[in-house]
Amino acid sequence: DPMTDGRLPLARLTSETAWLYMPFGSGMGTFMPVYGLQERAADAMLDAYVNRAHNDLLELWLETGVAGPVLAAAALIWLAGRSAKLWRRQAPGAEIDLSIARAATIVIALIAAHSLVDYPLRTGAIMAIVAFSCGLLIAPLAGAPPLPDRTHPRKARPRRPRPASSEAATTNAPISQHPPERWGNDIEWPKDWR
Repeated sequence: DPMTDGRLPLARLTSETAWLYMPFGSGMGTFMPVYGLQERAADAMLDAYVNRAHNDLLELWLETGVAGPVLAAAALIWLAGRSAKLWRRQAPGAEIDLSIARAATIVIALIAAHSLVDYPLRTGAIMAIVAFSCGLLIAPLAGAPPLPDRTHPRKARPRRPRPASSEAATTNAPISQHPPERWGNDIEWPKDWR
């Protein structure tokens, strides 16, 4: 891995470059050319170029200036508050919903920790997993109807009557007392399908 010993100098130069573009940043997707302009010969890797900061927060700061870290901090504050409610068991809902939401907090925390030494949130698949996990943390709307309680067995619903066969039509017995018959016997199937 060429980045084994290169992450600290990379982080240092990324933060120095971010200060040059304050307060608005260099623009989303401009890390590679902007970093390349500031890279020193002593920091350059042999036969390689730097395509990412290997720290999502630093790269966000470089590209978005003040706005990116402020929005990231707001998201972290919301995440911390929502996680605290979920882990204190104050969230309404079924037990399985609570377990899934708690698991989502762990997924987000692990990927956020990984973002400090690499760039997992820059890949579409992991970004989608984090977005889905954040969606699992959103509280239900106040006016939404409650979900049915799944802890008790369902009440038996009346079944729709099946079409009576010619034999069943001749008797007055309920359908449930007729012998079961194979589905499709009363259908005229094409010869090739038989």
